[in-house]
Amino acid sequence: IGNKVFKGLINLEILDIKSSNINKINSNTFACLENLKVLLLCDNNICEIDSNSFSGLINLNKLDLSYNSKMTFVKDISKFSEMDSIIEPKIFGTKTIYSNMFIENRSLEMINLNHCDLERIEDGGAFRNLRNLKKLLLSSNKLIELNDETFDGLDNLLDLDLSYNTSL
Repeated sequence: IGNKVFKGLINLEILDIKSSNINKINSNTFACLENLKVLLLCDNNICEIDSNSFSGLINLNKLDLSYNSKMTFVKDISKFSEMDSIIEPKIFGTKTIYSNMFIENRSLEMINLNHCDLERIEDGGAFRNLRNLKKLLLSSNKLIELNDETFDGLDNLLDLDLSYNTSL
């Protein structure tokens, strides 16, 4: 998807481009969509998400990237750092959750990472700044171990699902 495709759609609130055979999301693709609340990118062939792909999405509260099994994130980029209002992201396909992935998303209340072949959560507290997180779903993955800092700072967490991680 090119970075100027949605230029001029300043009032757009819902963007549904699921099952569209998308393989890459470029930087600033959605930057002009400040009023976007729902972004559905599920069931594509997304392999790569560039840095700042989701910058400018300050009102987003639902992001669905499910069923993109080859998806990779760049380690040292905080992909979701500007989406303070996102409530229920579904991020499937990435093998590692990096420590900076949700660093500034203090409004997050639920993260659904079920069924995403997740193998590890990077040391350093990937969820550390998520003080409002109430539900963290990590079931049916391939997690091998959890370190002492994995859940640091999740003082308000009410529901943690680690079921069906047979190698823990």
